[in-house]
Amino acid sequence: MKFVSHCIGITRATCQGRFSRSDRGAAAVEFAMVAVPLVLMIAWTIETGMILATEYVLQQAAQEAARDIRVGKVASAAVNKANFRSTIVCPEISVIENCTATVGVRVNSAANFTDLATALPTSPLTVNPADTTLAYVPGGSGHAVGVIVTYDWIFVSPGLNLLSNVTGSPSRRRLHGISIFRNEPF
Repeated sequence: MKFVSHCIGITRATCQGRFSRSDRGAAAVEFAMVAVPLVLMIAWTIETGMILATEYVLQQAAQEAARDIRVGKVASAAVNKANFRSTIVCPEISVIENCTATVGVRVNSAANFTDLATALPTSPLTVNPADTTLAYVPGGSGHAVGVIVTYDWIFVSPGLNLLSNVTGSPSRRRLHGISIFRNEPF
């Protein structure tokens, strides 16, 4: 039986005892065992922070768009559906690339809040950003109005797809911002 070069001339039991007491390389082995979970947790933390920041930006965009509708700026400028997204909503959303193609905007109005409840979707998750037929009815003076802004986040980090909330697409999470208000007299 061959022994490793530094065990030449030493009995087998002594050589094995020497290796079992050695701590050389223990830190490398321990780091290798901890590295993957550590890197995953860091990636999950960073991506979750980015998701929360993006949802905050969507909420801010919905509120800014609501303000423009509420004071009559949209009605006086005769802003149409396509222009509303590109000139009112997208300038507020600087963190999302290609906003006009990836962000969904739905604006519904009704004479009162009770009727608005039936005009709006029961869940913002049903407002698909890719849908080009989303409603755009900013309403008139004194109308109750709801603005919903949505964006589908595509997960980058492995394992985060457990947070998916888009039916049929396990790698996406639909983020949204909502504002419900009554138009001022204009």
